[in-house]
Amino acid sequence: MNNSNFFRWYGIRLLLVAFAIGMLSTSTASLVAYIGGNGLTDQPGAIAAFSIAYLIAGTIFSTIVHFFILAVASVFGLLGLAVVRGGRKNDPNTGGTPTPTADGDKALKAFGKTFVLIVLGLATLLAAYQSIGLFVLLSAVSQAAGLIVLATVMTFILSLVYGSAVIGFIGAVATFMVVMLVAFFGGRGTSATK
Repeated sequence: MNNSNFFRWYGIRLLLVAFAIGMLSTSTASLVAYIGGNGLTDQPGAIAAFSIAYLIAGTIFSTIVHFFILAVASVFGLLGLAVVRGGRKNDPNTGGTPTPTADGDKALKAFGKTFVLIVLGLATLLAAYQSIGLFVLLSAVSQAAGLIVLATVMTFILSLVYGSAVIGFIGAVATFMVVMLVAFFGGRGTSATK
């Protein structure tokens, strides 16, 4: 697969993911607007028309925004991966004869697994908090129990996706900064002892 075919293949999948996230976020918001609007007003036709129009226009706009965000995140992710791999390839302690850092790949994978579990745990707690809050709020203004449960589940899934992305990004930036600080002060300590 040459570069142009790969970029086309990756771009199509990125667009599908962006559409799925955009559709989920917009349909959740339009469903919440529909439930809340029907609970607070007696204009079901106008509320339904607004919800459908918002669903269509919002999905298109949200897909474009999410595609752009995912494309930028992919570029930064690939650059970060290239830097890590390049640094490890040039490190004389990786590969060759066994050294104390020869198990670096195993340690990196273990850290990645722990990082993902922590991010998913925090994102799940945040999603549960937001979806329960929405359930209570919608239950106070509407009697449409089935739609409220559907909106709650959709909100949980959406909050889990967004929460994982945001918490993961913050955690990755914090980890990178800590690693840079440790490397900086570790390098200064080593040079001071020479």
